Amino acid sequence: MTQKKPTCGFPGTPAYGSVKPDRAAYSEGDVVSYSCKVGHILLGSPISRCTEDGTWSEDIPLCDDSMTTLGVAFSTPTVPGKSAELAIDKDKDTCAYLKPKKPRWWRIDLGKEHKVLSVAVTMIFPDKFMKFTVFVIKTQGTSASYKRCASFSGKFGTETVVLSCAEGKGIEGQKVHIEDHQTEGIFEICEVEVQVEKVVLLE
Repeated sequence: MTQKKPTCGFPGTPAYGSVKPDRAAYSEGDVVSYSCKVGHILLGSPISRCTEDGTWSEDIPLCDDSMTTLGVAFSTPTVPGKSAELAIDKDKDTCAYLKPKKPRWWRIDLGKEHKVLSVAVTMIFPDKFMKFTVFVIKTQGTSASYKRCASFSGKFGTETVVLSCAEGKGIEGQKVHIEDHQTEGIFEICEVEVQVEKVVLLE
């Protein structure tokens, strides 16, 4: 008599997120994927596997709300009807299309200084080669300092890539700036979500 393989129970759903496929039980080797509602960044593993001992390989990720709803977006010239603001409208199906230009950039002003921990960028074509750098800009009076958050070169493979600033330590500044290193063709940015360090006020 063959011993029945242990099954995994429901892996759990992150707050402000979802898990697929959504079932009551799973067999060994089954994989689930997590996603977050727009306006939230997925922190942790986007997938988890049902292991042979009936447990899940990864913890439930966190869906952290982003600062983009409070920000103002602007950029180098865009295609008519495809303005910079479409990259912070909480709709991943609407995108900002930046025209060919050197330099070419997209930027969000967060309104005040924050410690930027990560920046999630969603593109319309995950199999298209991209090469860009994310900076955090700190302004003091009339001067501005650009600090590199992270660079990306290659194909996304998935619609959204999360880039950590200073290996997760964060960089302080008021603006997040995305500089495209490819100046030909159209540069499409469908959604930018900025995770900042939360300040806990003690009573």
